[in-house]
Amino acid sequence: MATKNTELALIRDALLGAREPIFIFSHPSPDGDSIGSTLGVYGILTAAGIKAQPVLPDLPRVYEFLADGIKILKPPVDLKNKIALVLDCGDLSRLQEAGHSLEGAVK
Repeated sequence: MATKNTELALIRDALLGAREPIFIFSHPSPDGDSIGSTLGVYGILTAAGIKAQPVLPDLPRVYEFLADGIKILKPPVDLKNKIALVLDCGDLSRLQEAGHSLEGAVK
C-alpha cells in the first residue's frame, strides 16, 4: 500500500506531466465553497502553466462574478484518457449525471 506522500507525489507528477487540460469537477447545485475550490484549483494550475478546465453543471447567479472571464464547461464531457479532479464531493454518486463523464478518465 502506498503511503500518503507517495500518493501525493503520484498526483503531483500526473498534474505536472499533463499534456491536455485537467478537468476540475464539483457537485451539482454548487455552493460557495464548491465553486471557490473549483476555481481556486483552476487558478493554481493555470498559474503553474498547467492547462485546466472547470466543469460545473450549473453556476448560481450569485456566484457568477467569481468566474469572470473563465470558460466553464457543463457536463457531459468526454474524458477518455484525460485527467479529472473531483472537488468538494465525498461520494461520486453526488455528481449525479456529471459522474458519467468520469467514465474513461485515467485518473
